Amino acid sequence: MVTTLANNIAEYIKKQNPEQTASVQVMRFALEGIFNSLIILFIIIFFGIIMGNLKDCLLASVFFMGLRFVSGGYHFKTSLQCTIVSSSIVILASLFSLNESLILTVSFATIILLLIFAPSNIENHARIPKKYFIYLKLASITIVLISLFIMNSSVSIILFLQALSTVDLLKW
Repeated sequence: MVTTLANNIAEYIKKQNPEQTASVQVMRFALEGIFNSLIILFIIIFFGIIMGNLKDCLLASVFFMGLRFVSGGYHFKTSLQCTIVSSSIVILASLFSLNESLILTVSFATIILLLIFAPSNIENHARIPKKYFIYLKLASITIVLISLFIMNSSVSIILFLQALSTVDLLKW
């Protein structure tokens, strides 16, 4: 459904200005990313309202997206899988409550994972030269350090889960 909609919009844009637009494939890929992100956000908002923890869900979403952007990680084969897993882990993370000691422990483990594995699986998904990967690693760790000022269980858990997605099990 998302792919069809994205493809139709990309084809429409291409027909309107064939010379000054990117290829249909490039535009479709970009539109799919935008639509998937919006769908995930709407699902998270919906369940956050129903469960009465919208603030935690939104906060976890922002940190998840920020860390995901700079740390990379595993990519699912379909956008539907990505939508289901991404929205589910944010919603589930918002259901747990960690004490301050556990938040610190989970955050420390997250930093260790990011030091070792981030950025991961970025080469085929972004046009960032390898020489800048150290800055992505530093940005990843900075996001976790910033989260420590908030001391929010949902954020701590979601950052840890995102850091786990940077581990390439096939290389082990």
